[in-house]
Amino acid sequence: MHLLIDLQACQTSGSRNRGIGRYSLSLARAMAELGAGHHRVSVMLSDRFPETVAELRAAFAPLVGGENVHLLALPPGCRDMDPTNVGRVVAAEKLRLAFISGLSPDAVHVASLFEGFADDAVVSIEPAPDQTFSTAATLYDLIPYLNPDVYLAESYTRRWYLRRLQQARNADRLLAISESSRSEALKVLGCPSDRVVNISSAIDGHFRPLAPEELDAAEIRGRYGIVQGFLLYTGGIDFRKNIEGLIRAYSLLPAQVRRNYQLVIVCGIRDQDKQRLLRLGRKYGLGGNELLFTGFVSEQDLVALYNLATLFVFPSLHEGFGLPVLEAMACGTPTIGSNRSSIPEVLGLVDALFDPTDAQDMAAVMTKGLQDSGYRSRLRAHGLQQASKFSWRETGRRALEAIESSVEIRTRPVVFAPSSRHRLAYVSPLPPQRSGIADYSAGLLPELARYYDIELVSDEPSIADDRLTAAFPVRTAAWFLEHCDRYDRVLYHMGNSHFHAATLGLMRSVPGVVMLHDYYMSGLLNHVQSFRLDAHAFTTAMVRSHGYAGLRMLGEQGSTAALMAYPANRVVIDNAMGVMVHSRFAIDRAGEDYGPAMAKRFGKVPFPCRPPDEDGRTEARLRLGLTEYRWVICSFGFLAPTKLNLELIEAWKLVGLDRHGDALLVFVGGHASGEYGEMIEHALAEATNIRITGYLDHKAYADWLHAADIGVQLRNFSRGETSAAIFDCLGHGAALIYNAHGTSAELPEGLGVRLGDPVSPSMLGEALRGLIDDSDRCRELARAGRDFVKHAHAPELTARGYYQYIEASYQSSSIASEQALLAELEKVITGDPGGTWSEHELRRLATAIALNRRDGSPPRLLLDIGDADMHELGSLLSELVDALPRPWQLECVKRTEDSWVTARTDLPHLFGQPGGLLDEEILPRHQDCWLKVVGPAVGWASGGEFWPPCYPWRAGWLAPGDLRGDRRADLIDWLVCRGGRPDFVRSWPVGVQ
Repeated sequence: MHLLIDLQACQTSGSRNRGIGRYSLSLARAMAELGAGHHRVSVMLSDRFPETVAELRAAFAPLVGGENVHLLALPPGCRDMDPTNVGRVVAAEKLRLAFISGLSPDAVHVASLFEGFADDAVVSIEPAPDQTFSTAATLYDLIPYLNPDVYLAESYTRRWYLRRLQQARNADRLLAISESSRSEALKVLGCPSDRVVNISSAIDGHFRPLAPEELDAAEIRGRYGIVQGFLLYTGGIDFRKNIEGLIRAYSLLPAQVRRNYQLVIVCGIRDQDKQRLLRLGRKYGLGGNELLFTGFVSEQDLVALYNLATLFVFPSLHEGFGLPVLEAMACGTPTIGSNRSSIPEVLGLVDALFDPTDAQDMAAVMTKGLQDSGYRSRLRAHGLQQASKFSWRETGRRALEAIESSVEIRTRPVVFAPSSRHRLAYVSPLPPQRSGIADYSAGLLPELARYYDIELVSDEPSIADDRLTAAFPVRTAAWFLEHCDRYDRVLYHMGNSHFHAATLGLMRSVPGVVMLHDYYMSGLLNHVQSFRLDAHAFTTAMVRSHGYAGLRMLGEQGSTAALMAYPANRVVIDNAMGVMVHSRFAIDRAGEDYGPAMAKRFGKVPFPCRPPDEDGRTEARLRLGLTEYRWVICSFGFLAPTKLNLELIEAWKLVGLDRHGDALLVFVGGHASGEYGEMIEHALAEATNIRITGYLDHKAYADWLHAADIGVQLRNFSRGETSAAIFDCLGHGAALIYNAHGTSAELPEGLGVRLGDPVSPSMLGEALRGLIDDSDRCRELARAGRDFVKHAHAPELTARGYYQYIEASYQSSSIASEQALLAELEKVITGDPGGTWSEHELRRLATAIALNRRDGSPPRLLLDIGDADMHELGSLLSELVDALPRPWQLECVKRTEDSWVTARTDLPHLFGQPGGLLDEEILPRHQDCWLKVVGPAVGWASGGEFWPPCYPWRAGWLAPGDLRGDRRADLIDWLVCRGGRPDFVRSWPVGVQ
């Protein structure tokens, strides 16, 4: 393995002389020493810090060889704190990436990601999928993110920091310096557990107990004004270091103790901070030399002070590791510290901890440490033993193993390897929109950003999640349309709700890959038509997707029946380079509706879900006031007939659970309106242990997920949607009861209590009673559900599936291939020195391209009604609609002066529909068939005079009223599906729209 270490953290003024710089230097040395003989280790430095280069080169040349110390040349003006430097920073990052790629490493380790705000360091992790090297970064802490009011109050600083967090998410491995930091990464960044590794920390060997002859105690005391025994603190001056709390606790020590022991604070300090803290000491009654500030001390003097101190105290509120604690223990100094973040794992002794926010508690432990010699001896012995467990060799070994594992994964064969990292336009609802897809996108985007440079397309006036706005530029739909050529990839999220109305127009103009969250689009299109956003959207979509069968149902049974029966989704599928779904259900339905060739255009990726890292059940129940209930049974989602809420209430009562004092049934979601809402209210009239929460924010919703013992998620009339609530229940450890309907039928056996479809109240009641009476089975199902979600539905698996499918679609879809063909043809035509192409020639060329398409669209029976008797046409169309097997569709056509068009304007009244449908120019597909109506008879036409003679016509004849019995069988035999194409044609330079 060739490991390249980016050591700019050892060069910047903000890090090189502090803990991050020292840690980075020691870790790099350890990895270089451990890797000698079986790994090649290289070091990268920046020429923007020339004063540091010679020293670092001298330090590493003996370890890795001078030829493996590389100097990166960068332009000046890269500091991120200046908003005008955005372009320079991006350019510098590209220079750095090109430099690294030229060194051909297998892995790159970034010693510190949080560099470059106030100087010209350039570090980033933006891994392109075609890179052969993996990336790792040291993670020290997430203190600024967890204390934003203190560290991220300025908006540009916050934006810079959040962008760095996104880059941390991009890393193949995060090397946390403590288990505490690792836990923070899992919670804040949402990283999978195997991507964040605790490599711990260590100190150098000069931190040790000194023999008397090695220590000139009088000289050290005299130099720093120490006149008696002393308590020692070292670390820094920062609100989280809690110096104010330490001074307060010291002031609470008995006066006699303070007379014998000074409080010595060792660290670099500004004069205004020193004066402020001295004033605070005087306020607390400290006088004379009780409180002493040494200022910055050398490393040699620091070791001496550790050895001379009676007690070391570390009152910090938050640390990534807490190196001073380890340094003090290694020097044999009795050490006590706060019980927060990483300090307990470093100290390793409960008796040595105190509450840093409780001055009395801190003072009590300090007093014991100063007055109880036995306690002090125990602290000293424990500290030396505890410090021996930490070594740079062990930390380096852990780091190398983590990086090696990421290299092994990265170097496995990948399916797709584009030549560069692509820019992706991401079109989706986003928070605060009350759409499940908005929440879905907020969770997916950080993982997908590991593969693409993402820009969000949204007209939402204010996106609620600033983690998204910090990491990804936001563009309006109008801007996107105007600048669509700047994107290499476009991803649309489509659901069956009004949130996606505007996306329909974008897809028609700019094709891309679609994640189809609901197989049915009929509800969305009916909304668009009902609210006059497009007066004929639903009707047109029904004809395009399902031919006149859909139009007939609209006329005879109305829009409600039609939208329940037909998905009407071709308006989405036909304009998509590819269609992703989360279920086999959607793929199978596409095969039934449009034929197997269309189904092959669909790709399945796992639904993303990340279980919480901790069991928050107890805390959630306290917040929700549920401590009186042993069993909490929840059903999540808006109440609706499709969720079988009434059946659940009936089942609850049927088995007597409405009289069960320890059980509570909760519908977690918005209440139903209208008649169904009234029916539910009537059913709840006498129920005392059933609640409806109404719409909840994310935190409250999460509390109910944590609190639930059993989750009941039922469904009928599926629209092809995947139930996020089911995965939420599984991931949070709620035993699941569900029915095998729609996509839910695809869940593996053993994840929950699986009911048949349809569900009866008695069946459901038995399932509820069975789980409540068998707590062991509940726990078993909870464990199985969490394991399943963790290993099969991790967001990183989903993002990888997205990437692979998007790249496959852009490489092989008919639309992508056609766009590439058109681009090549455009070069040929515009570069032709011999003359210009006529409009007729261009139309013929465009027609030929369209006729050659093969992309899975269902075949059509094109019925030429130009000479038809309209009085007889209605019955003929009905017979043909009934006779046609799926996926065949009927389309009436007529000839105009220079083209063929649909005859939709002439037909709606035959099916009880108002007029208004627009005719569209039409070209035959290679598997279509054409019938011509001539008076009372239906006969075949040659078609040669209208379309190219090579078009594959069928032969035979049929007459009106003769589509029964053998003749119907003849028609079915004659209509043979052989694949198809979508209706999208790029206009170039005069094309077919």
